[in-house]
Amino acid sequence: NEGSCPTRGVQPENFVNQLLASPRRKRSAPPRVHSMRPIINLSKYPIHQLSSAAGRSLIDHCRRLLDQQGFVALPDFVAPEVAARVVDESRELESRGAGFYSTERHKVFLAEEGARAAADLPAGHPRLQQVSSSKLLFAADEITSTSPLKMLYEWPPMVGFVQEALRLPALHASACPLGKYIVNVFRPGDQLGWHFDNSEFSVNVILQPAEAGGDFQFAPRSHELVDAMDVFPPPEEVDTHLKVLSPPLLSGSVYLFNGRRSLHRVSPVEEGKRINAILTFNSEPDQRLNEYTLQKFFGRMG
Repeated sequence: NEGSCPTRGVQPENFVNQLLASPRRKRSAPPRVHSMRPIINLSKYPIHQLSSAAGRSLIDHCRRLLDQQGFVALPDFVAPEVAARVVDESRELESRGAGFYSTERHKVFLAEEGARAAADLPAGHPRLQQVSSSKLLFAADEITSTSPLKMLYEWPPMVGFVQEALRLPALHASACPLGKYIVNVFRPGDQLGWHFDNSEFSVNVILQPAEAGGDFQFAPRSHELVDAMDVFPPPEEVDTHLKVLSPPLLSGSVYLFNGRRSLHRVSPVEEGKRINAILTFNSEPDQRLNEYTLQKFFGRMG
């Protein structure tokens, strides 16, 4: 059975712990398929067998939804034990005072406009608009080298799957040592204001949804529409100007979307903590986050 644990008599959660604690796995070698089965639901999402009938069906499903709505939700992609493991890792980091908690006003386009360009824009233009964000972020260099999040990001079939789903001729891991994969923790009152990403494509892994609030809201293929606005609307009125989707968030679900082309946000958390991971890939090699984004959300350049 493809979804079963490869070690007889050992529960999946124990196998994951044994696997991640083992000092024998070489850090430079990508995990084998049997090592990833306790992490990814490969029986439902055969990303390691994309040429099979099930693999082709998965890619067709992803492409169809990406064409229709600009994102695809993949529930139960990550095993519950793995989502819980990364949540525990984030709690440990938080207890040690790691990460960067930002309370920022930032641009919708996450970039500074030159003085001459800014002077040519109306005062309320989206490229000049400031929105509010607050969250605790753990950068890739703070996350343990044995984390299942790192294993998921670095497994070649994961990159291949995202590349095929997005119909890209090539796809590369981010060259940003801080931003290639991150964990976000949103506490009550925290949010991520409306914005466009610097990176082309992102993989959002929901580890723990908030008990109330913290919704992922997404306006598909809205870059040109927003850029053509004279005035950016108030945050709660964006859906009166653009088609905004808000898919349900479930622990272990993965969401693929193009954050550079589509306006999106995390609505204010009302109750509980919202914890998610972002895996960043790019169609060109050696891509890094710009200085504006690093300073605003990471609090450092390296």
